[in-house]
Amino acid sequence: MRRSAVAIVLSAAVGFVPLVPAPGAPFAAAAGSIASVSCGSSPVGGGPSLKPVTGINATTPERLIDTRSGIGGATTPLGPGCVLRIETLGVPEVPATADALSLSVTAVDNTQPGFLTVYPCGGARPGTSNLNTRLGVAAANNVVAALDTTRAVCIYSSTTTQLVVDLFGWYGSTGMEYVDISPVRALDTRFGPRPDAGGTGRVHANTPYALPLAGTWVPADARAVLVNLTVASSAGPGFLVAYPCGTQPPLASNVNFLTNEDRAGSTMVGLGPDGSLCLLSNVDLHIVVDVNGYFVPDKFGPKAIVQPFAGQRIVDSRDGTGGWSTPMAANEVRSFDPTPGSSTVDNVYSATLNVTATEAAGAGHLRVFPCTGSTPLVSSLNFDRSGEATNLVTVPVGSDGLVCVFASIATQVVIDEFATLQAPGLAKRMTITGATPFPSFDPTGLDYDMICPAGGANLTIDAVGTAQVAVTIDGVAATSITSKHLATDAITRVRYTRGGDTVEYTLRCLPPDFPPYDVDRPGSPQPGWYMGGMGWSVPPTSKFVVILDNHGAVIWYKRTDNQFVLDAKPWTNGNIAWVPQLGPAFGVDPTRGYRVNRLNGTLVAELKSSAGTATDHHDMVPLPGGGRTMITYVTRTTQANLVPLQPIAAPGVNPTATDKAIDSEIQEIPAVGPTWTWNTMHHFATSETTVVPQRFVAPGAPAPGGIDLAHVNSIDRQPNGDYIVSARHLDAVFRIDRATDKVLWKLGGTPTPAPNADGTIDMAIIGDPLGGPKRMHDARLGADGVLTLFDNESGTGHAPRAVAYQLDETAHTATMLWQRPYPNPAASSFGLGSVRRNPDGSTVISWGVLQPLMEEVDADGHRMLAVTDPAPGAISYRFIKVPTATFDRDTLLQLAGGNLEAP
Repeated sequence: MRRSAVAIVLSAAVGFVPLVPAPGAPFAAAAGSIASVSCGSSPVGGGPSLKPVTGINATTPERLIDTRSGIGGATTPLGPGCVLRIETLGVPEVPATADALSLSVTAVDNTQPGFLTVYPCGGARPGTSNLNTRLGVAAANNVVAALDTTRAVCIYSSTTTQLVVDLFGWYGSTGMEYVDISPVRALDTRFGPRPDAGGTGRVHANTPYALPLAGTWVPADARAVLVNLTVASSAGPGFLVAYPCGTQPPLASNVNFLTNEDRAGSTMVGLGPDGSLCLLSNVDLHIVVDVNGYFVPDKFGPKAIVQPFAGQRIVDSRDGTGGWSTPMAANEVRSFDPTPGSSTVDNVYSATLNVTATEAAGAGHLRVFPCTGSTPLVSSLNFDRSGEATNLVTVPVGSDGLVCVFASIATQVVIDEFATLQAPGLAKRMTITGATPFPSFDPTGLDYDMICPAGGANLTIDAVGTAQVAVTIDGVAATSITSKHLATDAITRVRYTRGGDTVEYTLRCLPPDFPPYDVDRPGSPQPGWYMGGMGWSVPPTSKFVVILDNHGAVIWYKRTDNQFVLDAKPWTNGNIAWVPQLGPAFGVDPTRGYRVNRLNGTLVAELKSSAGTATDHHDMVPLPGGGRTMITYVTRTTQANLVPLQPIAAPGVNPTATDKAIDSEIQEIPAVGPTWTWNTMHHFATSETTVVPQRFVAPGAPAPGGIDLAHVNSIDRQPNGDYIVSARHLDAVFRIDRATDKVLWKLGGTPTPAPNADGTIDMAIIGDPLGGPKRMHDARLGADGVLTLFDNESGTGHAPRAVAYQLDETAHTATMLWQRPYPNPAASSFGLGSVRRNPDGSTVISWGVLQPLMEEVDADGHRMLAVTDPAPGAISYRFIKVPTATFDRDTLLQLAGGNLEAP
């Protein structure tokens, strides 16, 4: 179990009131009328199907209903056969994401025996009870109250009663994490003198008693506990309340009792800053505290699925329900299946039950516990002959899938189920200390990483399976918490097995210089591998080429030789190709190129552009049969008059008649045969340059001081051999006819001047509020005619965006299909970035100089996965997604870590 089925007390008001807070007491109350009452027909039937939840969120205790004072709009006692409806839409503390509530329900001033049933209003009333009324004393119980589709909850009464309903929390998709334990008795004042209680053992009236729990009975990081509270030998009638030490006692009660009566009640209650639980009563009495579990902030590991029920009766010894057809005898133990007829019984490991003892032969108690454990020396419910006794119990299921009940004296027993807690798979728990695994655990995600200290990490692994699951760690049976040292780059394997079902998770120890990153996965992206570079930040950190899975885990990585990682992609023979930054704006070093490495890191080749030119780092395309297409930048040998470019030059740049023009060149270098080259100089006029950034000043080729006229930054080879090209300084994407070298069409930029030797036709852009791209990157054309690109919009005042156009290459139109602007409209992007559409219609976006580094959205633009590097100035050039068949997972895991061999 990972989430509580009862309330958490976090804050309270001042005051001590016997039994329950009196009308008008200073207790936080819901504003306005949220209650309505109807009487008459209330048919009993099956409850509605309720949404599973995975978390509980505490609220400041708030009184929703008090019929004694009219709080909530109900001003008279609830009569027999009547139903009180509570509309939570009028309660600000219950958000729209809540699926169930944690309530304390108290019946007061009862003159006749009866019961209360709490259920979601949108359905028939279940044949169960949450609370049995008591004559002459208030009766309270904690309740899991599922909401219907209108966000309402109903309470049925079989008798006349004043009703008090307090809100303590709500269930949803997030919340604290619950860890179940074998019940442990943390306090019993009946045994042994206690100096702080005057040596009598009893706790004094109106004197808070602090019970240290965190770091003693539960781990130090526990924030709350699930406890069963029992009172005994009370000096008079009264109440007991539990609350976090360091806060004021709430005007509420967990247990109500008569003089000298043994009585129990369960609650989930927060711990104070020092980890202590405080207890307070209005009379002297003995207190017994049994701890059944604890709550911690959300941490790595499987998260329980809490399945609330409207209420279902699974045991009734009075009529044979559950196979129990006779009263329980004194000292008898019986078992029952908490998941009758469930197909998920194997992974259910805890149940939230309302347990009632009735028609008892005398005073006694029940113990509810997992059948495969020994009978614990703790009580779940105390009762006597005066009437029914009820308590909400959350109990682990035994490894045989059964729950047992022990009776100390003969009694009839009724058990109603209000929730089960099940693991999402074979793993019930996989808690890691010594390093922090990421991304968040998902039962379908098999691989996880931890950034470890130098030399590795000393880990403790607490791995527990559900019923009849065997657990091994690196092939060794794990019967308890396992300690081990995990070296840098190494992995450990945690395997869960039941019969023929096996799931194995890996945990990787990343080196301490690996860039920490965050993963957000609100969706379910299709399987595939994401390739890119990580670690490009300010100040510089170690740079890595990485392969991530569709959960955001690093499956393979290699450290580079302190270079910025730009383009990375699969290459031939199972290798990878990647390129470091080869110049401040584009490649300038003719001795360096793209590197091809095996997955084990060894260098296969360094691929360069043709002799005498400098390989550019923006893009490289593999050719069928071997070879590649590359980009280079070359200095124009003939003089060009660049003075007309002065009006579009960046500040401080003043193109002159003596400046050298730098052109972009595409080189198709086959495995065999001559190189085909294509140069922007022959196809674009100087007047088509739309932006001149800072003058290029680095030494080497091209010439220092040259003006980069086109700045080609992506090439996309089409099935027929044509190329789709992005040219940043033209603000244009165009298509090259490989057979004729002509530019067939141009999208964006300035109008093509006439005459034009190629006969280039400008695409008409339709439906784009920005009128076309500016300073874009990574233009790709799909077989369906959809062109995607990363539109940087540098210097325009607009935020960058991913954008897609439907091209009609016959009519020469480009109709915008969609755009995904960066969420912050004030953000700017000087460069970098990529957009890649996947076969399923999803899109992978690298935001370049912005975060997240990589994001995948579905066909409707909803985020499915995002990877964010929080380091200052962290950026990425490009991320791509490739099919799972591209690489073998086991090979990636085996060969990850270490360095990429440099030329």
